[in-house]
Amino acid sequence: MAEKGKKTKKGRKSYLNDIRPNLAGEYVYVGDYYSFVPDGKTFPRALGEIIALSLLGFLGLVAAGFVEAGGMGNCFYVIIPYMGEAISLFVLLWAVSKLLFKGSKLREYVYGSSVLRIPGGSIVTAAFSAAGILAIIVFTILNGIDGSALEYILLLGGKALTVASMLLLRKLMKSLRWEIVGK
Repeated sequence: MAEKGKKTKKGRKSYLNDIRPNLAGEYVYVGDYYSFVPDGKTFPRALGEIIALSLLGFLGLVAAGFVEAGGMGNCFYVIIPYMGEAISLFVLLWAVSKLLFKGSKLREYVYGSSVLRIPGGSIVTAAFSAAGILAIIVFTILNGIDGSALEYILLLGGKALTVASMLLLRKLMKSLRWEIVGK
């Protein structure tokens, strides 16, 4: 808790309340830490699976991005879900990179901006990708494939890969345990 008489920040930079000067004048972190609990899976293995599933989602996004079939080249209601998918996936990848570089013992604010955000980000990315699949199907019903059959298969396969990898990533993140350790 904050000492009496001192104001504490609220909102976006509230984690700075946990960084205080010590007697030597150096700033030290005094907040809580979260540590990975290995329940049959080591942290490097869990991290490897998180990275692999994230990269599979990115691969699906890139595969769909290089295709012009199915309305990807000129149809707003197909492109808008793709843009949402790309933005949400890049936010998710940022959270995964924080987890990658900070290790198995995380400060509370890093835990909140990485481990807690990955499941929600994966659901949002999967939802945008699924909306993209529906938009592509509607476009195909109204206008035809609008390209080669191979491109169309690559487009739907990329979208399906993103949906599947994001749902598996959410399931993985929900199965991992973290606990609060001392300061």
